[in-house]
Amino acid sequence: MPKANDNVVYQLAHNPVPGAVDAENNPYSDEELKMLEALNQQYSHVVVGGKNKVVSLRPCPVSGKTFVFQSLDEFRQQFSHRPKIGKKQAGSAWLDWPGKNYKEGGVGFYPDPEKCPDSVFNMYRGLALTPVTGDCTPFLEFLRDVICDGNLRLFQYLICWLAHLVRRPDEKPSVALLLKSVEGTGKGTLFKPLKAILGELAVQVNGIEQITGRFNSLVANRLLVFADEVEITDTRRVNRLKGLISEHSATMEYKGIDAQQVTNYARFIFAGNSEHMLLAGLRERRYLVLEPNPAKAQDKAYFDRIYEWLEHGGPAALLAYLKNTDLSDFDPRRAPESPGLIEEKLASLSPVDSFLFEELSKGEPFGGRKRSESSYFTECFMHWSKLNNIQITLNQARAILGKRLLKLEAKKTGRVDRGDGKVMYELATPERMRQCFAANLGHDEAIFEI
Repeated sequence: MPKANDNVVYQLAHNPVPGAVDAENNPYSDEELKMLEALNQQYSHVVVGGKNKVVSLRPCPVSGKTFVFQSLDEFRQQFSHRPKIGKKQAGSAWLDWPGKNYKEGGVGFYPDPEKCPDSVFNMYRGLALTPVTGDCTPFLEFLRDVICDGNLRLFQYLICWLAHLVRRPDEKPSVALLLKSVEGTGKGTLFKPLKAILGELAVQVNGIEQITGRFNSLVANRLLVFADEVEITDTRRVNRLKGLISEHSATMEYKGIDAQQVTNYARFIFAGNSEHMLLAGLRERRYLVLEPNPAKAQDKAYFDRIYEWLEHGGPAALLAYLKNTDLSDFDPRRAPESPGLIEEKLASLSPVDSFLFEELSKGEPFGGRKRSESSYFTECFMHWSKLNNIQITLNQARAILGKRLLKLEAKKTGRVDRGDGKVMYELATPERMRQCFAANLGHDEAIFEI
């Protein structure tokens, strides 16, 4: 695969060399200078949290590559068996060399390298490929017909979301992708060419724990995180992810250094097989929920065609396609409504809203009654709660249901402490109640057709 030599921002690249001498003005030979220059290609001396460290990029079985921070003593010791440079052990010679990479301003992650201060070590390494014009038909058809199930509005947004990732990496889209379907529909296939394009800027994890834990170095220096086998139905995790999806900072912790706040540019793709994957609020807008079509799940020939494309320059061709995608009218924060998100919202409804949704889905809600005492509506809700094993007191049911009926434009008359003590509700038309209910979810009445 072609390498992105023109994109890679090596801040490990040479600082101006003040002279071919060591800190004690002893001259280095040409061969010794080459040895120091070679170390400069791999290491940088940084000051992080007031501590002096040497940082380098090393292989990692989880993410492909990761940054390793060593103390100065650890760095020196690893060269104890190597030839000296001048009169000193190689590690000490490099640390004392005025021409070493030295970043006293710490570390940062700047996808736009021009914004990175000269004194800061940029942990952004650039894309792993250069774009090469080619055929993307197998993958584009897969995105359209399988991942987006033939929905062109969702497909167009997805393509622009991916183009935004590689063309405007320093802008947060504030929308994550969530793929829910049976196994074998190719959710992981979506990630493969993106990983090839992004290299260590993309990472795949299983489950949600590594992302929502106290520290998230996996997120801090990535443009894309693909999390498989996830369920985002725990309130704590939901709230944690809200910040990671939309906020511009993340906590980074590597072995050997204190936790640091760095800029967060990560995008997220979540995938899973559960029927209910997301605890979605009524106004949830942070997710584009896609339900891949399972029709090709067992079609080996179909996926072999995509794998053939992947092995023969497909990712570089996809990068060229995305680089030329028109983003002039694209707003990444305005994902189209999808049936999948509506289903997740309905599955996440509170008990009283679930009860009302069931009633409003009937041809004649509340048995066709237009006006009745509060006690009737409360009894209906209590009966529904019992059938669904939901514990709620009569007073709780009366209070919460009354508030919801008013939001559906019911008219309330009477007070418990006045007159005959009866409270009456006169309901709006079924059509109007459905409109009000749907509006509270940020949708239209089509939700009752899901």
